[in-house]
Amino acid sequence: MNLPLFIARRYLFSKKSFNVINIITGISILGVSVGTLSLIIVLSVFNGLEGFMESLYNSFHPDISIALVEGKSFNSKEFPSDKIKNLEGVLNYTEVVEEFVLLKYDKNQFPAMLKGVDEDYKNISDIESHLYEGKFVLENKNKNFAILGQGIAFNLGVNITNYGTPLRIYVPKTGKASSTNLMNAFSSKQITPIGIFQISAELDMKYVLVSKRFAQKLLNKRNKITGVELGLDPSMDGDIIQQNIKEIIGSDFSVKNRYEQNDLFYKTQKTEKLMAFFIITFILIIAIFNVVGSLTMLMVEKENDVAVLLGMGADTSVVRKIFMYNGLLISFIGAFSGLILGALIVLAQEQFGLLQLGTGTEFLLAEFPVELRLTDFLVVMITVVGIGFLATKFAMSQFQRKIEKGNTLSMLNNFR
Repeated sequence: MNLPLFIARRYLFSKKSFNVINIITGISILGVSVGTLSLIIVLSVFNGLEGFMESLYNSFHPDISIALVEGKSFNSKEFPSDKIKNLEGVLNYTEVVEEFVLLKYDKNQFPAMLKGVDEDYKNISDIESHLYEGKFVLENKNKNFAILGQGIAFNLGVNITNYGTPLRIYVPKTGKASSTNLMNAFSSKQITPIGIFQISAELDMKYVLVSKRFAQKLLNKRNKITGVELGLDPSMDGDIIQQNIKEIIGSDFSVKNRYEQNDLFYKTQKTEKLMAFFIITFILIIAIFNVVGSLTMLMVEKENDVAVLLGMGADTSVVRKIFMYNGLLISFIGAFSGLILGALIVLAQEQFGLLQLGTGTEFLLAEFPVELRLTDFLVVMITVVGIGFLATKFAMSQFQRKIEKGNTLSMLNNFR
């Protein structure tokens, strides 16, 4: 039997001669529990938001994006497309033409990024599931159609049911511009808006999708493309496929996976999560230092018990372990109860959607997203117990100084 742990448990749960010690101990456990609960809930919320935002970005961005390291466009006929298509793990292949343009609808104007894609693009992305209005059709016979982001459509006042009002797209001509008529410096074509997608504020305010053929005609760049996008087999190792592609096309092209395409987003998410973790941990440190007050009062009350133990031949290390275990038990009970309560709240949010964001088409989510992760449990438990251990060590060092100064009972002078 572990004698120090047994005595520490008795000290923790037994009624004290001064009721305030029980109250302070309860407050200490409650403080640790609430701090731990807050940590696990906040981390779960960040996990949920991160997963939700990833799903939005992944619905628009491909598994692999290929573009020139230097320069803007290249000849698709000279690109080793067949070799890439035949790579194991490559399921979908689409060529892309991108260019900044000016959009005009009725009397309204708005700048945007024109993205010309093949029909296979809808297999690479999940754009169809994010259509806010209309349908995903880029061309039908000799007629061309455009799919606009919701932010662009709102600023232009686009009504996709009004087929009589076309969308006109302007792009600067290459070469010298006319000095007498500014509009002669632009090429333009009109197109019919047929769909509106809603993914995120950034993407909705930036992109308009058209067919690759229409974009090449508008830009007067036959067989010219600005990039290639690939859809991969999810069961295959994406890193190996990415490396194989790099070996085929050489160093003139950049080959980026989804993380590299949105590295700023992922870095921002991780930084925000880390900052939230540190802020709540700081609050938790303040709460855990209630343990110091609880242990200090317990040590004073148990002076006679300590004297008896020392008189019976107990080593001073046994006495130290008693109070150390007591502080650790407070931290562990608070951490464990906080983790359980936090997990129950998160699971309840996942199952029943207790916290609602709103209803209607303007909300991408009806309820607040959360996600429990085992790694968060381990990190939070280690953090809380670690802070509790430091707080207990601090309380022991303070008590030791009092002993050394002779402020406690003389019979405790051997407690060093």
